[in-house]
Amino acid sequence: MSLSIPFSIDFTLIEEVAENLVHLKKEFSNIYQGNSHIQEVIPLSRSDIFPLDEKHIEMLHNFAEKNPIYYNSFELNIDNIPCKVYEGDINEYWLNSISHGSSYQPFYPTWILSAYIISLMAKSLEYKEVLDIG
Repeated sequence: MSLSIPFSIDFTLIEEVAENLVHLKKEFSNIYQGNSHIQEVIPLSRSDIFPLDEKHIEMLHNFAEKNPIYYNSFELNIDNIPCKVYEGDINEYWLNSISHGSSYQPFYPTWILSAYIISLMAKSLEYKEVLDIG
């Protein structure tokens, strides 16, 4: 499957978006008061901080909403960025590790927005494949 990017985005801009995501994650970790096993944060729309294609943002939310790992979602303003937070638990999806003391997951899933930014970087560098183990 090919990632179709219908707008021009250069590598420097992708790096800035990646840095903005790191900042968003740090701010989120400072204000999050829930206790879910995993959390996903996706901006609600395009902004100067996240100049991403609106259709792509919609597709990222659609993926999270349909993913059975996530059992709850809510909107949260993080450092003046309107976002949607998805809360989830992956224990039921890693050999039911809660009930099997010998099967522990070796890693957490990569954040959806992180994976998207990695894909943008790979595409801008004309890579043909990306390997994500987490």
